[in-house]
Amino acid sequence: MNTTLNSLVINAAVPKTQAARTLNLSAFWQALERDRFGMTPVFLVLAACLGGFAAAVTVQYSIVMLCIVGLATGLVEVMLIAVAPMRVTFSFLVAAVVIDLFVFFS
Repeated sequence: MNTTLNSLVINAAVPKTQAARTLNLSAFWQALERDRFGMTPVFLVLAACLGGFAAAVTVQYSIVMLCIVGLATGLVEVMLIAVAPMRVTFSFLVAAVVIDLFVFFS
């Protein structure tokens, strides 16, 4: 903010807002929703392939883990078929991938 006072210029620092620190994902969600029909096959292949491999690994160890992997993969597919908002579908996909990676590395 500049203030002129009898040919004296005072430059005052304007404090930065907190909005600069937050991550704005609204453009990402809008692009994901706009490209729904292009991203649906990507999500489907990613969830189904990783879920299938994780199921093949867990079938040897625990039926409970097999049910968890199958449920996580199935929920992603159900959200895609139900044409749920992409924010919800993406959240379920991330959860399914994390569960599958946990199975692979444990």
